[in-house]
Amino acid sequence: MEEYRRCTFRLLFQFHVSLLYLVIRSRADFLLVEAPVVYVISGTDLTLNCEINGSVILTDQVSWKHNGVWLHNLTHRVDRKLQLVIPRIHEQQHGVYQCSVFNVSKQSVNLLPRDANVTVLIGARIRKPQCESNGRIPPTTLLLWNTVKNEQSDLQFTYHVLFCYNPSSQNEFCLHPPRGYSMFKHCPAVLPLDLLSNNIKPISECNVTLLFSTFFPNMFDPAKPVSGNPKIHFVISFGNVQSESYSHKTICDPTESVKCTKPENIRTMNVTSRTFSFVWDAPKDMDVFKAFLHYLLVITAADTSQNKTVDFVSLDPFKMVNLSHSFIKLRPYALYHVYIACSVSPVLGDSTTGEYIGPFSVRTLEEEPGGHPRIDGNMTFTIHGKHKDVGLKWTLPNTDTWNGRITHFVLHYKVANESEATAEPIAGQVKVLSIVSNTTGNLIDLWANETYAVNIQMCTRVGCGPVSQAIYIPVIKVQVSKPVKPSREPGPKERSNYLLIVGLVSGIILLCVVSAFIAIYFWKKKPRPKNSRLPLSEVIKDKDTSPSPLYEMRYGGQESDGEYDVVSPSDRNTAQRSDSQTEQLKTEI
Repeated sequence: MEEYRRCTFRLLFQFHVSLLYLVIRSRADFLLVEAPVVYVISGTDLTLNCEINGSVILTDQVSWKHNGVWLHNLTHRVDRKLQLVIPRIHEQQHGVYQCSVFNVSKQSVNLLPRDANVTVLIGARIRKPQCESNGRIPPTTLLLWNTVKNEQSDLQFTYHVLFCYNPSSQNEFCLHPPRGYSMFKHCPAVLPLDLLSNNIKPISECNVTLLFSTFFPNMFDPAKPVSGNPKIHFVISFGNVQSESYSHKTICDPTESVKCTKPENIRTMNVTSRTFSFVWDAPKDMDVFKAFLHYLLVITAADTSQNKTVDFVSLDPFKMVNLSHSFIKLRPYALYHVYIACSVSPVLGDSTTGEYIGPFSVRTLEEEPGGHPRIDGNMTFTIHGKHKDVGLKWTLPNTDTWNGRITHFVLHYKVANESEATAEPIAGQVKVLSIVSNTTGNLIDLWANETYAVNIQMCTRVGCGPVSQAIYIPVIKVQVSKPVKPSREPGPKERSNYLLIVGLVSGIILLCVVSAFIAIYFWKKKPRPKNSRLPLSEVIKDKDTSPSPLYEMRYGGQESDGEYDVVSPSDRNTAQRSDSQTEQLKTEI
């Protein structure tokens, strides 16, 4: 019994050791996923499978999580796989999804399996590819499609070209890709990378000429007629990611999918205010298709987003140069852009339409304005003496009545009565306003006590438009008052002039006073005659004071006896003259 227990214990111990060994060895591949990167179309359902290999230990504790959030409700078991299904996935749900073990608090880290990660990229479907052929014998055929932008990771997509052809069933079983399709081995994984610039090309391409030469060898032999239906179905799929996304299928026929090349020698001519001609030459490398080409002209105004397409076909199939189309009913002085492309047949769509080239820009000519500005009744006045300055304001006419570049405005005005309303140019004075403002102008030095009529014209480089209806400038009453001497303080400049004048006058006066004092000083220093300071009595002594001859004749040396003789008036006058002469002599002394 004891031996039995020992044997049982030994077997159990070996079993657990072996199981532990298997778990440790199988840790790297315990959880497996089908592909490390999956691309799914936005709005579709995402399905991920996690296969559980090795021991069944911990299988009940395996689930999916995304950004640390467990997705138990979206996970269910399918045999030995743990399947995650996310309905109608959107672009915000991209990222790394992990198949992992949860509730591991009691488990050894060394016993836990490694997480299985899947990077999920979400985007748009690959667009329908286009076929392009040169239309020659033998033909060269390219398959083109738009590169899918991957903004969610650094992974660069590669592409597979799948084709389907079965002449017996006329390709009816090619309607549901990928069933019935095979991969074209000469384009196993197209990488849309420009090797020169290392930039991603927006258009991916694959040359499928070899495929057509395999199925339709007569197309490459000019001596043999082409028989059968030379059409092959193509779809595009991703090459380096797991995805159930395929492009829409396209059918290529080298005899129809002829891509037109570019027209040449393009120019514009005969430009007027409302028309111009667009001229070009046919492309030189279209061989037999030259005579049947369609030219697609797209014209758009620079200030609008609307455009118009014209399908032009030459009425003369042999005319290859100076093909022309006239655009009419355009707006004056408007900038237009024209694009041109050629097509073998627009009915086939973009497959035969070449690249649009342009823009070719042209501006139509100006016209005289068809409208006039409107003068506003709100005026401003400045009075100076008997005159007034008037500030006028006006609004421009509607933009559909004029075009071009405004050069000046013309104001017609005269003294008038308000009953003389007119919309004709006023036969009075004229003032031309250069462009300082498009909406304001001034009339200066008008009589304040007169009424004026004024109207306006707007002019461009071509000419002037109609005049506006006259508007009237009213009389401004001026009150005559005595001039009042301004009491304001002189300004800095006036004060400077005043001080200059005062200083100049003061200097002149001071110079005169100093000169006078100097003159008096030197006059006093001048030497005098010696007798100039003698007493008056001494001076009289030196004078001859003897009686005059007249006196002696009158009195004859008679002595006075105390009585007075009567003197006649003539004698009295003579005596007075003698006395005055004596007084004069004294004064001189």
